[in-house]
Amino acid sequence: MSKYLLTIVIPFLFLGHTTLSAAKINPEIKKTFDGEKGWWWYEEEVKDPKTDEINIVTYKVSPADKLRIERQEKTNKLLQMIVIEQKENKELNKKVLKRLNYAFPNTTPIYTKNSKTGEKCLTNSSAECFVMPVIAEGQHVPVLKDFLRNPSPKNSKKWLQFQAKYFNHVNKVSHGLRFAFLKDGSDAYPIMTDYVYGDNLFNATSENMRVGREEKIIKNLKNELAYLIFLGESKVYERTTGVYENLFTTNKRFLKDMNKIFVLPSEKVRRQMDQYIVKELYEKQGKKGIYTAWKEAKIVVRPDLYNKYNIRITPTVVAFYKKEKMEKGLTQIISIGGMDLNSMRIRTIDFLEYNGIVESKERAADKNWNQLDDDAINKSLQEIPKGKTPTDFDKIKKINDEDN
Repeated sequence: MSKYLLTIVIPFLFLGHTTLSAAKINPEIKKTFDGEKGWWWYEEEVKDPKTDEINIVTYKVSPADKLRIERQEKTNKLLQMIVIEQKENKELNKKVLKRLNYAFPNTTPIYTKNSKTGEKCLTNSSAECFVMPVIAEGQHVPVLKDFLRNPSPKNSKKWLQFQAKYFNHVNKVSHGLRFAFLKDGSDAYPIMTDYVYGDNLFNATSENMRVGREEKIIKNLKNELAYLIFLGESKVYERTTGVYENLFTTNKRFLKDMNKIFVLPSEKVRRQMDQYIVKELYEKQGKKGIYTAWKEAKIVVRPDLYNKYNIRITPTVVAFYKKEKMEKGLTQIISIGGMDLNSMRIRTIDFLEYNGIVESKERAADKNWNQLDDDAINKSLQEIPKGKTPTDFDKIKKINDEDN
């Protein structure tokens, strides 16, 4: 198609000018109109190819011929533009084809020879026509391709050398990440981190410090954050999984000062729970902490809230967050089936980070270790195995005491 088009284009590229002259030196042609005779006079400077002498040649053209010539000149210009564009497209197509061949190389030949008969056969159509398949990525690593196709000692050595170079580079990448983190901490890697400063992997101190940090974050939001704890709908589940035994934890640590409301589906359920906690857990089993927590708890009977939050299983914990000047608060079911301290803390942090209230870097190791909070330090000290000397924590405690 392109060859056919060029055969049409090329003869017309100079048609408008060959009608007037050949070997002209001035592209601008002087035109004058003879009104009496009704034709156009064209004057053009032309160089004689034999003598190099410049002569003025005059042409007489009728208005009809002039119009035809001008139309032909426009056509020639258009055809010239088409040719130029085709050349540009051809170069572009070459580049595109080159990129496609690189991205999607044909790494496996279509045909090979049958190892038994020697006849031409379709590659990998049988065991006798086997050629080691190499996926497209193999073309980007020729040393791998050569090794897979022909694992000779020479090719194997090259592959091992390449592999070692690759692993050494990856190792260097990991060192770069580590050094960047050690230099800039949570600014370089704004995410929750544990065990990053050479602390003992067999000691839960790092995790405990993070737990203390998370509890502190939640406690700092006690004026904006509240919980609705739904109970009483799944009685068998609650009694057999120790849900009521966890009631006392709602008066411990970070949950102690948080706003919490226990929501029950009916007055009947409330009487049943009162009886079970008082008679069974307190009077028979002597679990005073559970009784005290239930006695001091804020309890409401609101079956409408069960429908509003689509409560299917209890316990279910709903977190509510509303900051001053917020038109509407944020609510989210954060836990189903658990209301112990750990699940409440973890799911609350999830809720806060998901809604952009707290950034993950707030739980980075450098912030956890530098919080200098008595509660967190004491808790971490309690977790140290017996026989171990908490030298580092003594230093931290001393610094904290001096600051206060």
